[in-house]
Amino acid sequence: IPISTNQGFKSIIPNNDTDPVFAYYLIKTLKGEMVRLSSGTTFLEISKGDFSRIIAHRPELLEQTRIAYVLDIIDEAIAWTEEVIAKLKQVRAGMLHDLLSYGLDENGRLRDPIAHPEQFKDSPLGLIPREWHTNSLRQLNDFISYGFTNPMPTTSEGPWMLTAFDIGDGQIKFGGARHTSQNAFDTRLSPKSKPKVGDILVTKDGTLGRVARVDHSAICINQSVAVLHPRQETDANFVLQFLRSPSGQRAMLAEAGGSTIKHIYITKLAEVIVPYPEETERRQITQMLSDSELQIQNEESVLEKLKNLKSGLQDDLLTGRVRVPETIMEGVAEQ
Repeated sequence: IPISTNQGFKSIIPNNDTDPVFAYYLIKTLKGEMVRLSSGTTFLEISKGDFSRIIAHRPELLEQTRIAYVLDIIDEAIAWTEEVIAKLKQVRAGMLHDLLSYGLDENGRLRDPIAHPEQFKDSPLGLIPREWHTNSLRQLNDFISYGFTNPMPTTSEGPWMLTAFDIGDGQIKFGGARHTSQNAFDTRLSPKSKPKVGDILVTKDGTLGRVARVDHSAICINQSVAVLHPRQETDANFVLQFLRSPSGQRAMLAEAGGSTIKHIYITKLAEVIVPYPEETERRQITQMLSDSELQIQNEESVLEKLKNLKSGLQDDLLTGRVRVPETIMEGVAEQ
């Protein structure tokens, strides 16, 4: 397809001694050097002369082609895995909506409100299965609160100190979280700022409505995070899944306030209505949703490994530390 570029691009046309795909991968590794040689106040720019003087390793053409072939295979695997993850997430989104709106009948099949309207009833949430009850979050939890408002010291180790930034979709992101001192944790915080294992966290400021369940005993939260402490008889896993569903998200965000920065108010959060099936059906639903999430996590783990493999291989192959066997493309040549 014919294309043209403006002055913001460097157009590179490989010569006969350069494999174009190899050149693509090689040039991507030169970003740091290009940034070092660039200049500019509003935006960085590298001159043609400086760009042309960058030194890079280039093996013979046949080895270039072999390197490009290996890196292309990994890139294809990464792209395929990303596509699988995207499809699994779409399936899970549909499951969240359907399972938490229609539920499962006695045979474990999704109820159909069109074919069997007699199986449904009106509720504050709209149509729900006749067997289901509705409860507010206030009824399902011993307390709903939010974390500390006064600054806490940051330390290199100690209890985790979580903000809304550290709450992902369904899990706590400890990788970027800070720590606070054990002394401050013990003496300066009320129990409501120190969620217990099994409690549910909801982001109430900034990016609203992200939900996770506490799986670590030594954490505290600031005022951007709400904590729900489920009653002993409450199925916290089911409540968590509902809050992550489209219906749960709409309910939490419906009355978010604030002109510049949006907030979920604790009093409004406490009144969110949750559909509540009987125990057997709840367990079936949460198991199906947990299984779908595990599938996604497994594929994401594969994706991370592939990206790490590519990063290491790219560095080794493009610097010549590892050589590609000449036989690597024999099967391709035969085809």
